[in-house]
Parts: sequence; structure tokens; C-alpha cells
Amino acid sequence: MKEQAGLSPSTIYSYTGCRKRVAPYFGHIHLNQLTPAAINKAYSDMLSTGVSKATVYQYHLFIHSMLAMAFKENLIPRNYASAAMPPKRDVKEVQALNEDEINAFFTALYGDSKHYMYQVLFSLMLATGCRIGEICALTWDNIDFDANRIHICRHFGCSKSGSQIMDGCKTNAGDRWLTMDTGIMDILKEYHAYYLKRVERFGSKWNYEANAVFFAEHRYGACINPDTVRYFLQNFTKKHGLPHIHPHMFRHTAVSLELQAGISIADAAKRAGHARPVVDQSADPTDENARKHRNFATRVEISRLMCYKAAVPPSMDLKLSEEPTAAKKHFSQLAFCVIMCYNKHT
Repeated sequence: MKEQAGLSPSTIYSYTGCRKRVAPYFGHIHLNQLTPAAINKAYSDMLSTGVSKATVYQYHLFIHSMLAMAFKENLIPRNYASAAMPPKRDVKEVQALNEDEINAFFTALYGDSKHYMYQVLFSLMLATGCRIGEICALTWDNIDFDANRIHICRHFGCSKSGSQIMDGCKTNAGDRWLTMDTGIMDILKEYHAYYLKRVERFGSKWNYEANAVFFAEHRYGACINPDTVRYFLQNFTKKHGLPHIHPHMFRHTAVSLELQAGISIADAAKRAGHARPVVDQSADPTDENARKHRNFATRVEISRLMCYKAAVPPSMDLKLSEEPTAAKKHFSQLAFCVIMCYNKHT
């Protein structure tokens, strides 16, 4: 029934998992015997077996959704979950990276040239505030170098067949265009040149159809899986003695920096893909709001470049390596261009 309701495969997969996990607590209860008291008892039983309050609350949302559909089908006289009393969730403070943590992370990351793809990936996550599943699903068709913008229109989701790329985004407002600073776009242009070299190296084995911006070489160019990025981040921070960093913290940090840059809460929500209203994809990239986004991206880029500069000994020759990065070009020239771009739009 839920599949016929037009829900996404990832939502159906999530509901299927919830159904299996709540079955031991609700499976023996017939619909005509279901009451708010019976639901509350099931919640208490869950808590007594070690299920967290947050998880029980998620199960409550699932039960409420299922009973809402049963009510619409006239199978029950009312939604009994509406009168139930699920445990209150412990509200966790939003975790964002502070300036020192950002500097420490990117200093370590840019200190190792073999992590070039991850340098660009995490820089883009910080500059856009996108979800990791959206970043990993990017293709080169989504990047408009002429208009300096990125189209977020796909994401990684879970289904019966496992993790896979799905059209659309997690929310109704997820499909959006993000205006970027020329400094960020220049990094993507140089990274694209690196990408083409990798394609040439693998030849006919390469997955040309995927056209993935961030790819897995062992899968010959298919989009990198978000779990792979999480695994890298976990091992990288541990190796360099850095505090634990979750990929979503880059998203929280990006939104925080946007608000500090003077972008309104509503516009920051739209940029993050949270708001319900549809984003005007034909908006003039020279308008005031787009200018603020470019300024924000520039400030992030300056900070990122300064991190890299701190990691490079003054005597090091900043020549292009076999795997170049925009930050490895003559630093003074690039920093000057970025700062001039920042001054131009302020």
C-alpha cells in the first residue's frame, strides 16, 4: 500500500526496517484491540529492553503513519497513536566545527597530495552545505562552469537492493541551484582536468555513463559511496589525532557561516534544501542574495587556502605535481585573485 502511495524507495526501505523491529512489540495485537494504552505499553517494553528514547520516538512516528493510513481506509475509527505518549527525545545540540577545528582538519588534509579528491570533496561540502549523499551523487552535468553554479538534483538512498543513487533529493526543496564563487569553480575546473587524466588512464574500463565528480577507482569511475567517505573521514581524523568529525558537521558549519555572513534564515534554509518553497532556478545570479552566497564561498575559500599555506614550508617549491590542486598553484597569486574577487563583491 505504501509503495502505491508514491513514496521513495528509501522511505519504503526505512518503513520496512521499522516494521520488522516493532513487530515483536505490536505483532500480536489485532487492530480492533489496539488502544493508546496498548501502544504506551509497547513503548515501555522497548525502553526496558534497551531501545533508546530517540529510537522509540522514531518508531512512534512510523506507527502513527501506519495507523493514519489504516484510518483513511476505514480499518480503525481513529488514529490511536495520536493519543499515545511516546518518550520525549533528548534534544542534541547541533554540532558544527569551530575555526580551530576547520584549520586543523584542512591543514592535515592538504598536507598529503594523495588525498586530492577528498580535498576537493570536503572543500565543496563546506562551501555548499550539501548533504554527503548529494555531494557523492554529483555528476559533471550538474556543474555549470559558465554560470558558476551547481545543480543539486540527486542523492544516495537505501532500498532493498542496497545503497544507490536516486533522482530527486531528500526533501521537496532539495532540487536546487547553488551559486558559487569563482575561486571554488576554479578548483572544480582544475579537478576536472585531473578527472580527465584518470579517465584516460583507465580507458575503456572506465564507467563513462556515471560521469561522477567524485569517483571510486576500484569501481572504474562509479560515484563514490557515502559510506566510503565516512570511513575515510573516521580513519583520517584518528590517524592525525583530530577530534571526531562526522560528515554532517560540514553541513552544520556551512549553514552557521552563511548566517554569520548575513544570509537570512529563509535563504540559508533554501540553500541547504530544507525549506518547502520551490527555489527559483532562473534567479539572476547578480542579485543581492546570490552576491552574499558568493561572498560566503569566498571567505571559506580564503580560510581553506590559508590552512594550506600554514601546512607548506616557505621554502617548498609550489610547482604543479602529477596530481595538481588549485591550492598548490603559486599560492600568492591565487590568494590575491581570490581576495580581489572577494573585494569586488563586497
